[in-house]
Amino acid sequence: MGEITIEKLDSLFDKKLAPIRRTPQDLTNSVSFLGERLGSTRLIRKLKVSRLRQMQFVTKTTTSVRLETSRLSNIIEELKDNINDTEQYSRREYCEISGTPVTSDEDTANNLVIKLGALMNVE
Repeated sequence: MGEITIEKLDSLFDKKLAPIRRTPQDLTNSVSFLGERLGSTRLIRKLKVSRLRQMQFVTKTTTSVRLETSRLSNIIEELKDNINDTEQYSRREYCEISGTPVTSDEDTANNLVIKLGALMNVE
């Protein structure tokens, strides 16, 4: 075996302790990396929660708009029916004459209407 000197002991200790000396820095780097990842994960989670809330709001708003659209469509249909009924009622006394020859003389058409009215006992 050879002679043990202080230099040999220092070299042997340095060699054996080198992994232990690197470990605290490695641990610091690992903790720092995990902290960054955790921060990123929290940020991603917050973004997902925010996006979910936005989607819920849009869904709620869409449902509300659909209900309002349906309600307004029903009102429009009722109004169309009322207009049609009013138009039909306003024409209740109208009489349409068809099959007469077309002339450029308006008096002939008026005379025809007057004669038809007289035949029907209508003034």
